[in-house]
Amino acid sequence: MLNCGAEMLFETARIFADLGHYVEGKGFCLDGVTGPDEYTAMVNNNAYTNIMAKEHLQFAYDIAQMLKNKYRENYDELKQKINLEDKELDEWKKHQMVCIFHTMTN
Repeated sequence: MLNCGAEMLFETARIFADLGHYVEGKGFCLDGVTGPDEYTAMVNNNAYTNIMAKEHLQFAYDIAQMLKNKYRENYDELKQKINLEDKELDEWKKHQMVCIFHTMTN
């Protein structure tokens, strides 16, 4: 993570954070995405994509905290290099993704 993984992780977390938006009463939504089934493109709140984004944002937050606590000098250098702000980390932590599941019936 110190060499280049954290930088890539943080930059891709920024993509998810930028793509989404909050909907009152629902939470953080990702609209107009294509999930693993490329035949149903441009759907809102695809469960696979939203869960992946949620896990990604949480992992980015956790790695930032780990770097901050154990490798402070490296973290500070990276933070300056990519202009990472503490408020971004807070947003990654608080994202409550909309995850819609449909149950299958026989």
